Amino acid sequence: YNALNPFVIVNGAYDVSKGNPYLNPSFTNSYRLGFSTSIGLSVALSHSMVKDVITDLREVDDLTKVSTSYKANMNQNYNTGISMSYYKQFFKLWDLSIRGGSSLNRYQVDYQNGKVGVKQLTAYASIDNHFKLRKDWWIDVSYYGQSKATYGYQINLPYYFISSTIGKGLWKNKATLSLAVNDIFFT
Repeated sequence: YNALNPFVIVNGAYDVSKGNPYLNPSFTNSYRLGFSTSIGLSVALSHSMVKDVITDLREVDDLTKVSTSYKANMNQNYNTGISMSYYKQFFKLWDLSIRGGSSLNRYQVDYQNGKVGVKQLTAYASIDNHFKLRKDWWIDVSYYGQSKATYGYQINLPYYFISSTIGKGLWKNKATLSLAVNDIFFT
């Protein structure tokens, strides 16, 4: 409802948001082909076409300096990608999960009486390690990284982080007590 509501909502002195009553629904056609092996490796190829992509827009009024955010439709988005994952357990003490992939996003937008195309190749990788320390103690160490990514009009810069969790099973592992630290190196 908020995406369609045309009334202005004041979030701060120079920040407002409003809905767009002319917003159209998005329609997606997707295709995916994948396979898994007996050694824990999975690979998938995918392709999707989205018509009337819904995205966030922001405009700033030069006189008042008020920033207005709202939803709008873009013409089309094409996404072609590959993803891979691998899982392996070592000695019943260490579970390793590796995932990664890459995709090419192509957006087409009407802008100032013409069509503008935006392309972005994006890649990501994650590694999750789960170590069983004793019968009811465990520790997780995780990594996630992503290259520059474009989502409609928004561009996310590359980033990565490493996180860790230590935990203990309670009451015959019917409950868990854990302590997590996210982005250990403040990246």
